[in-house]
Amino acid sequence: MRMATGTLAGATLAALSAPALAGRALCVVVLVSAVVFLAYMRRLVGLFSKEKMEGELAVHRLGGARVARLRLREYLRLPRWLAPRPAAAVRLLGFCGPAAVALLVEMLKHPDDGRRRGAADALGRLGPYAADAIDRLVWALTDPVDGVRLRAAAALREIGPGAVPAVAKMLAHPNPLVRASALGVLGQFGPEAARALPAVVEAFKDRDPTVRATAARVAGRLGPRARVVLGPLVGLLNDPDAPVRRSAADAIGHLGHIERPVTHALQKAQRDRHNEVRLSATQALKKLRSEEAPRKRSPGEPRPPKWHG
Repeated sequence: MRMATGTLAGATLAALSAPALAGRALCVVVLVSAVVFLAYMRRLVGLFSKEKMEGELAVHRLGGARVARLRLREYLRLPRWLAPRPAAAVRLLGFCGPAAVALLVEMLKHPDDGRRRGAADALGRLGPYAADAIDRLVWALTDPVDGVRLRAAAALREIGPGAVPAVAKMLAHPNPLVRASALGVLGQFGPEAARALPAVVEAFKDRDPTVRATAARVAGRLGPRARVVLGPLVGLLNDPDAPVRRSAADAIGHLGHIERPVTHALQKAQRDRHNEVRLSATQALKKLRSEEAPRKRSPGEPRPPKWHG
């Protein structure tokens, strides 16, 4: 009887202690996992603290492009007090290859403008490999922070002329600052943006003088194909705003094409009531006439040979 009672008591004690042991084991596992995770995070943060977070060397020290990209993603998920350099981490993604584009597009949507600036910088570094980010970069031209807009414009230029159609669509945006910014991006492409010429000419009629002036400057950068807009540019020489008239005169000079009506219009602009317009018109006439005149030989330059026969 005593034996049976003792056996029963031992079994009961074992049954009661089993959940406690399991709970303790679970706590130990959780505690060890937390310690390991915190140690890894500390090492990760330590890596970023030691690096300048610039260039391919930093990516190499972080384990190569693929490993660095994963570590950067984890770093960017940490709270600011633990990971104080998120913008620099985002920029470093620009050295991690095309696979980082999706994460960079997410960063362009982040409420922290430092991360948005870093994302635009990184996408610009990736150049044509960041073509999938064109739409988001174009939308970044509407960002309320000047630094983000400027970096987005620079990134679009680095991606290449494939961004021209998307940028040209922004000329219909209701905000004149966005329209002017989009025109500035098109101007950076130069002749490669000639396909957007109709949209640029339409901007000559914009109600905002800054947009009209920017459109005139851009037209002057689009190369010989833009000579078809000489008529509208000459019309801008009569614009009520002096900056627009000055930009039109500069653009006509850059296009390098002279006709009698154009000459007369520039001569009239030389009598403008604003000095900057007069100066631009004079410089445009000088440039056009120098291109039309035969080139003079510099002192000591040999004469070209005369061929007979």
